[in-house]
Amino acid sequence: MSFSPSFTITIPQNPAPSTFVLTDSSVGSDVLIVDRQILIFQANGSLLVPAIDFPLSAGSSITLSPLTQDLAANIVVNWNYTNPVPPAYSTSLLWAFNQYGEQFFYSLIQNISSSPPTQILNDTNYLINLYTFRVLLNAAVKAVTTGSDQGGSQNCINLYNLMITNQANLF
Repeated sequence: MSFSPSFTITIPQNPAPSTFVLTDSSVGSDVLIVDRQILIFQANGSLLVPAIDFPLSAGSSITLSPLTQDLAANIVVNWNYTNPVPPAYSTSLLWAFNQYGEQFFYSLIQNISSSPPTQILNDTNYLINLYTFRVLLNAAVKAVTTGSDQGGSQNCINLYNLMITNQANLF
């Protein structure tokens, strides 16, 4: 049977924002494959972390926690024969990791629910910045899912990270 490489990314329920699950969803088999390798590339083309070994003995899923902040990533999985260069099979997936931003956004929602309604409604800067933050979160994901645009996604992430950094002046 021929081998068709593929994988999926999922974010666990109530995750630490640094965590995601990569699942090998390949179809078919190739008895010569001895190992898998995961590479996570940043928008500037550099590796986020050194190559991650994903042994066949680990099963089809692996939980990873390489993130220290949100990131638009190009994730590459290689299926290797005994000699890993070049890989026997390789496929990639663009992904916008935005869980740090989502957690921050939720904290802003909590601020709204703990404040008198008129206080938030009269604070137009708060509302404009809240809206801007949400648009940037959504745009970071949309850039990779619709446009396969890792750079555009990372630009949106960089902008909302600036908002997080400057939250005392914005929210």
